[in-house]
Amino acid sequence: VQEMIAACRAAGVAFMDGTMLVHHKRSKQIDRLFADTTWQPKRVTSAFTFAAPIDFLAGGNIRTNGMDPLGCLGDVGWYCIRFGLSAFGDKPAYVRARVWEATDGGVPTDMDCDVSFSRGD
Repeated sequence: VQEMIAACRAAGVAFMDGTMLVHHKRSKQIDRLFADTTWQPKRVTSAFTFAAPIDFLAGGNIRTNGMDPLGCLGDVGWYCIRFGLSAFGDKPAYVRARVWEATDGGVPTDMDCDVSFSRGD
């Protein structure tokens, strides 16, 4: 990673993580909304889905070929979890997940997750 950062600096560009949405100005507006202490969110509902091509689902991608065992959760699930972290400002109290579809190697490609955050009450 340090080598990549150095190469980016030398090229005059920024090294950014793959969670593009947190760097968008709209995300900063959402963070300001959640920082407003005059109200407290009770629930955040989020979904992220896309129609993956057959070769992607058949292991033609790092997210489905076993190199990333978290599959869809580690790839696009993070975007949904990010909103919960912003809303509640803490780590989850518990997580429940159900895998609906997976590759032959067990990498999830379709799943539901419930992430609960403690509000201290």
